[in-house]
Amino acid sequence: MHFWRFFKRDALQNLSIDLASQALAQMTIRPKYGSCRSLMYEDNIAESSTVTIFSISGKGMVYGGHIHHDFTGTNNYIALKVVVDGQSTWTENLLKLHERKIRKTGMWYLWEEDYTANTEYTQGIMGEITFESSYAVTIYNLTGSGAQDTIYARLLYALL
Repeated sequence: MHFWRFFKRDALQNLSIDLASQALAQMTIRPKYGSCRSLMYEDNIAESSTVTIFSISGKGMVYGGHIHHDFTGTNNYIALKVVVDGQSTWTENLLKLHERKIRKTGMWYLWEEDYTANTEYTQGIMGEITFESSYAVTIYNLTGSGAQDTIYARLLYALL
């Protein structure tokens, strides 16, 4: 069957396609991901520790999420890293996000939603990230000052 047989031109030379004649088994207009799932995390992260708060295996898409931090003590180095299909994104220090004024959805893969110095911090996690094999979010509490970080987090995603 010749490929050009499915295309037709009208009197104005506009090109159209005859989808019916292709006998497609299905036509995908949007990504065909499953229903939305939710992951939640709540725990304390002690000083000088690293914790993976979300880990997803499979093929899918992240719709978005947020992480809220409640600090005890002076906490100048809490960082977060997103790993997609084994590839690490930059590790972002929460204080640096605040100093750079990254506060809008879509400006970066993480952004600041709320900040109160040395008390609490909320950040958003960008959606519309697809992954072929895995997606993970890791938090680093590298303060070494006796500070504890209490995390409340949620992530919305779907798998194929």
